[in-house]
Amino acid sequence: MDCLTNPELQSTPTHTVGQHTYWRRIDGVAEKVVKLIDEKESWVIEGHPDFMDVLDELISLVRQHPCVTEYMRENPEDTLKLMAYLHGSTAMMLLHVNAELRPQFISSFLDLVSNLVATSPGGEVKVSAQLALERFLAFERAGLIARIFSHERVEGVLDAIERASASAKARRT
Repeated sequence: MDCLTNPELQSTPTHTVGQHTYWRRIDGVAEKVVKLIDEKESWVIEGHPDFMDVLDELISLVRQHPCVTEYMRENPEDTLKLMAYLHGSTAMMLLHVNAELRPQFISSFLDLVSNLVATSPGGEVKVSAQLALERFLAFERAGLIARIFSHERVEGVLDAIERASASAKARRT
């Protein structure tokens, strides 16, 4: 089950071959955002072949079995602890795969995470929950900023300014 490394074995239209390639296929801006997030995360345990095999299996199970999503919902502490040791791009990929199949998942999971941040006295669970929220917010904010200031939008604004300037000059003459 090489969901992360072998596109021929992938059954979904995203044909995942790694977390950055996954996000590039979703959206170029998303790929840039997750790369920035990943560069800052020195504590992750990804990279070990055995771990990657288990992660491949987890992603495959998430796609095939709704009970995995239910486990994530019913045991957010365990899920967050795992996600805390993953690169942000991989953690977000797990959420995204779930959301593709079960659109309500992200909202309910973020509610659980927010509740853990508010109610946990501290320790590993609270830190993991805060990290999950910070990653999600960083991802959303950076993606929004990148879309607002995308090359196409900047070109469109500059073009509109030039047309307005030309129109104003034409009226003056």
